[in-house]
Amino acid sequence: DYLFAKDRIFAYLTLSPGELALYEHIYDLLRPRLLTPDLVVFLNARLEVLMQRIYSRGRSYEDEVSEDYISGLSQAYGDFFRNYSDCELLTIDTSELDLVRSETDFDYVADLIFKVLRRPKRPANS
Repeated sequence: DYLFAKDRIFAYLTLSPGELALYEHIYDLLRPRLLTPDLVVFLNARLEVLMQRIYSRGRSYEDEVSEDYISGLSQAYGDFFRNYSDCELLTIDTSELDLVRSETDFDYVADLIFKVLRRPKRPANS
């Protein structure tokens, strides 16, 4: 599902200072009205794996995606999730996994997610 908070990554990478100020104003108005998820799953991978996955999709509009852009985006995602504390976070390195073609890899990730979701919830003040 969509995580509203991560939109800020793209806002900071692409908007001008004036646009960013407007974005932050709207973000601050909307954020208190949004539900907090029970769990956020961050799937990451090494840069060369990310690039290979992008190219293997064969989407013409991604032909010009540069390694520098993906590297910066990957770094921004890592920084964002390193400091994410709105809810429980599960980070999974998928560099050696193929969630599209391998049912075993997909089941492995699904099992990790379900294990986290089945754990007893921590009290909000801990």
